[in-house]
Amino acid sequence: MHQKIEEKMIDYLENLAQCGRTANDGVTRRLYDVFWCDAQQMLTTLCKNAGLDVCHDKVGNLFGRRQGSNPLAKSILSGSHLDTVIDGGKLDGIYGVISALIAIEMLYLEYGQPDKTIELIAFAEEESSRFDYGFWGSKSFLELADLREVSALVDDEGISFLEAMEFALKGLDDIGNRSYKEYAAFIEVHIEQGQILEKSQKRIGVVEQIVGLVCYEFLLKGVSNHAGTTRMDERADAMLTYAEIVVSVTAYAKKEGFVLTFGKIKCTPNSSNIIAGEVFATIDMRAPNTQKLAEYAQHVEKIIYTLSKNNNTTATIHKWLNQAAQKFDTTLIETLTLICEKKQIPYKKMPSSAGHDSQIIAPYIPTAMIFVPSIKGISHSPKEATHIKDLVVGVEVLMELLYELAYK
Repeated sequence: MHQKIEEKMIDYLENLAQCGRTANDGVTRRLYDVFWCDAQQMLTTLCKNAGLDVCHDKVGNLFGRRQGSNPLAKSILSGSHLDTVIDGGKLDGIYGVISALIAIEMLYLEYGQPDKTIELIAFAEEESSRFDYGFWGSKSFLELADLREVSALVDDEGISFLEAMEFALKGLDDIGNRSYKEYAAFIEVHIEQGQILEKSQKRIGVVEQIVGLVCYEFLLKGVSNHAGTTRMDERADAMLTYAEIVVSVTAYAKKEGFVLTFGKIKCTPNSSNIIAGEVFATIDMRAPNTQKLAEYAQHVEKIIYTLSKNNNTTATIHKWLNQAAQKFDTTLIETLTLICEKKQIPYKKMPSSAGHDSQIIAPYIPTAMIFVPSIKGISHSPKEATHIKDLVVGVEVLMELLYELAYK
């Protein structure tokens, strides 16, 4: 069975990686773009070839269903997200979807029809790589998202969220309804995206919680002027303000022990001989304690406003994501540890410093996360990789958990 899982994993991963393959051998597959549509079609075919019933919900979340013998029992759900970051790897998100597909396939071949229905889910979006809205797939699944929230959003080519959505979903003729209340458990398998497992020589991470996440966009406005004739004490330089913010906020993050990233910047007019009149930038902040994260965020806002005023510039701040830290189901965590011990798989209980759909699902459905090691901790990069033997072990642990939940 191990060999069959490995063969399927390599085949499915390589085929789906073609949906958005980049010149750097990475993958760019953003919400509702043409490559997202290609991946939807390919995954639909793979699910149907495995004997699963396939449908989509109204935002394009894909479901692959293996019907159980007990129609009164709640279903078991497993999967992850279909989209990627720009020029990302071929594992992030899609590995969890493929793991669910292979696990459901192999369990049926070995044990036949489950007692409880098992479903695969490929969430439409998690990465916010096209529009400034994260977890669209899982939030829509839970009825937490609203089209009014995204109606004003446009991508970097000026295409609106609603236009992109209409384009992508018009080819789907299997739109159905799914309620999160139908499910007894959700399990997400994922690459770690860090080095904890690799450095500790563990093959499985049993995730206990996900850190909180706050994301900002901010705009600094100064005055564009001549780089040679404007004295230093006469300037309202938005770039200078930005530089001071980066240094000050980074020092604060190091002092307090949370992680923070300035990931995107756009300078206007972006010329070597003109003082920057505007700087648009982003901040990504993460910490394991929700209350502490809120305090850190408040202080970061204060730094931005203070430094902006000191440099004769103005600041406008928009907090577009505020996700609380989330703990996972203790019963499922205990079951996973027993599975690893029974199969003599080296494992580690650990937190996740990356955000995942599981943190959105967990308050509504008992949830567990399974990590496999990332080579050198690299992710969100074409160099993202995990040893195939570890990818297979992740599927095997998922199979054991699905067997416990759906067959017994």
